[in-house]
Amino acid sequence: SLLEWLNSLDEFFVLEEDGFRILFTHSLFPDPMGMLTRKPYRHSDFEPHLSILSEMNCDMGISGHMHPNGVFRIRRRDTVRGKFGHLEAGSDVLQLVCPCIAESNQDNGFAILDTTTRTVEAIPLRTPNHPVFW
Repeated sequence: SLLEWLNSLDEFFVLEEDGFRILFTHSLFPDPMGMLTRKPYRHSDFEPHLSILSEMNCDMGISGHMHPNGVFRIRRRDTVRGKFGHLEAGSDVLQLVCPCIAESNQDNGFAILDTTTRTVEAIPLRTPNHPVFW
């Protein structure tokens, strides 16, 4: 059944391509499934996830759940709020939080990661914003 299949899925996935390791999660550790209502706001709130990236020897993490306007970048030294367009991923261990593709109260869109050049293209869909749930 669909429910059995969903329950069989892993909470996260690590993809390795030419020695470049990417951790895919729905949300950020310590809550990779995004079941808790607490959202990280301060830079220190991202430390548990950045520590997991280091422990798992990942060069980058990719998630969603926070529905930023564009791609939100989190690095050890700083955070860069959501932005659409061309982004350099850089060499730091970092987390990219991608925009939501569904229509909501944020600007929706999607992101394409080029693992060879370590760049991200965040593309807005420009559909009208709608209130969520009501």
